[in-house]
Amino acid sequence: MRSLQHKAWALVVVTVAVLTSLVVWFSSQSTAASFSALEHESAEQDGERARQLLLQDLTSLSGHNREYAYWADTVNFLAGENLSYLEDNFTKDNLPTLKASGVLVFDDQGKLAGGIGLTEDVAIGRPDPAVVRAAELLVPQVLADMRSETVVDGFKRVGDALYLMTAAPVRKQAAVGTQPKGAQVMFRRFGSMDRERFSKVLLKPVNLSFDPVALNGPDLGLRVLSESRAEATALVRDLQNQPVAQLVVSMGRSLHRQGRSLVWTSALQVAVAGLVMGIALVLLLDRLMLRRLKRMQGQLAEIGTRGAAPGTPIEEKGQDELSDLARGLNRVLVLSRQVAEEREAHAVQVGLLQTEQTDALRQFVRGIAHDFNNSLAAITGWLRLAMEDLEKDHASQEAVQHAQKATRFAADLMRQLQAYTQQTAPKLQRLSLADLLESARSLFDPKRAAGCKIEVESLTDNTWVQADPTQLQQVLVNLLVNASDAMGGVGTIHLHMNTVEFTDELRPGAVAHLPAGRYVSLSVRDEGKGVAPAHIARLFDPYFTTKTMGRGTGLGLAVTKAIMTNHGGAIAVESKLNVGTTFTLYLPLSSDLVRPVQAAAPVALGSDTERSVLFADDDVLVRQAWSGLLEREGWQVTQANDGEEAWALLQAQGHRWSVVLTDLSMPRLNGHDLAKRISETPHPPPVVLMSGHVGLDEDHAQSAQYFAAVLHKPVDPDELLLALNVACCRVDLLNKARSVDSANGTLSRSLPVAH
Repeated sequence: MRSLQHKAWALVVVTVAVLTSLVVWFSSQSTAASFSALEHESAEQDGERARQLLLQDLTSLSGHNREYAYWADTVNFLAGENLSYLEDNFTKDNLPTLKASGVLVFDDQGKLAGGIGLTEDVAIGRPDPAVVRAAELLVPQVLADMRSETVVDGFKRVGDALYLMTAAPVRKQAAVGTQPKGAQVMFRRFGSMDRERFSKVLLKPVNLSFDPVALNGPDLGLRVLSESRAEATALVRDLQNQPVAQLVVSMGRSLHRQGRSLVWTSALQVAVAGLVMGIALVLLLDRLMLRRLKRMQGQLAEIGTRGAAPGTPIEEKGQDELSDLARGLNRVLVLSRQVAEEREAHAVQVGLLQTEQTDALRQFVRGIAHDFNNSLAAITGWLRLAMEDLEKDHASQEAVQHAQKATRFAADLMRQLQAYTQQTAPKLQRLSLADLLESARSLFDPKRAAGCKIEVESLTDNTWVQADPTQLQQVLVNLLVNASDAMGGVGTIHLHMNTVEFTDELRPGAVAHLPAGRYVSLSVRDEGKGVAPAHIARLFDPYFTTKTMGRGTGLGLAVTKAIMTNHGGAIAVESKLNVGTTFTLYLPLSSDLVRPVQAAAPVALGSDTERSVLFADDDVLVRQAWSGLLEREGWQVTQANDGEEAWALLQAQGHRWSVVLTDLSMPRLNGHDLAKRISETPHPPPVVLMSGHVGLDEDHAQSAQYFAAVLHKPVDPDELLLALNVACCRVDLLNKARSVDSANGTLSRSLPVAH
């Protein structure tokens, strides 16, 4: 109870701490975001104010320029009558009053007629040629207006200086709507005095920047320099709306500091409130629930000491959930004897239910096996036809071969499922573990581990073992998939093969149960994060997995261990965090020094004897595919939709066929009954069974005496051709024997054909 009490307190404290932290975090983020928005808004306002001041200066300069451009003295100057116009009206005292740096006058052809300006030492002189060239760009637009109404105002960058420029048509004040006599441009250089004036108006330092990086920035923005300083920026654009300069207003970050202060203050207040709330919750929980639970625990301990006698009371004071729990426990104690009596009956029912479920699973597998194997048989036949149609160097040859390999793997999986429902032992055969590993690598999904590299190191040439190839291949593929998943699909999978010898004195803990002898070992090592030491012991438990949701069920390693145990071997695991995990398989080394016979090469007929076959199968795709294959190999094929049609053909046409090829499960007349009828006729042709139901029924196993060969769908084409040829050869030998007997005056009866 003390542990439960401490856990409850810890739960309350952790919950309050987490909630408090979340509240602090969300409030701090919200407050910081709000003050950041205010800081950006303030910066945009300062930048816009500075830009408006600059625009006001340009507007004022434009007004002065129009006033002088409409004077009669300006018109007379262009007419050559008032040549001292510029010197008389724009002196070093007058230009600063007009807030201008100089004046340029152009004739009606756009040529400069005269100009005057202030030099850097505030003296009257000739304007800078670069300024003149910039001003010339404004004149054509003014002169193009025949009504003298166009005034062009804008900003120009000349060298490292910003100029305010305004161009107005030259005409007399009263000559509204007449053609301009020329154009007058008044310009002003934005200098240090202007920056000081702007700073006084805005109460903040103002500067001008021509940094090309800054000119590509936002129209109005905020540039943070440090925790205490920032800059508000505003772009200045020319008549083509291209940025030519940037106004920079220095500003403090008082809003930022106020926001941080408010965040810490709010966080402290929330933390204190959370602490007070946590203490209150702990006290209430202890008083209202934990103490009562402790008393209930004591009563239950007393019941456990005396024995769980029915009717032993537990305190039921109150009308809350704990009181309901006490009343429920009392009812449980009363019903305990009834539960014990019903348990045995329930166990019997569970046993019956499990038997029914096993039978249902067996029937399910039996139902799908026929259709599944028929489909695979059709696919295998069509693939063989496609392979023969393709040239040996055709690009699709490899694809067809891989498809055939996949159908064989699917057929092996179905056989394994059938064997599981029948609780049969693995089908052992002598094979090379190295060859099986290469086959497993080819079945390893490359898309699942596109970034994985597999390195194989073998320190032995003798890797022969007795194993079920399908089950062992499943083990190898499963370990490769696990290694890839452990590395996230990127890294190197290291495979190491060797032979080891265990003695009674030298056997590691994981293989201590194995008998002494020589074993083939195969290690699969990944470069993943490794497995926590607490999980190592549970890796082979069913449904336990360290993978994320959707990546695994936890059955793979449990099945792997079971398969290794059924093969008389073992599996060991080693793992280091952040280094990787190694799974090692141990299988007894095969003592047979003779290598298994290699698979037979494709069988060619090579006989002058006519080969004809009656093919009965209710699946049209299977009939078409395998009939086409047999006809290409020289057989004359007659197709029958089922056993009844095949029997009718046999009765009508006698001994026309050399061999009968039949499926097992067919409507009207199945393969077993067809073979039995054929066996009762004089000189019956041999019958070859090709079915996906082989081995699933004891009656079918007993009926094998009627068949010259029994093949399991999907059958290998070469295996089928071999079975048909052998059956025909036996018929030929039997016919020759009959001929000899007839010549000697003795006629032999038909002998049964062995299979």
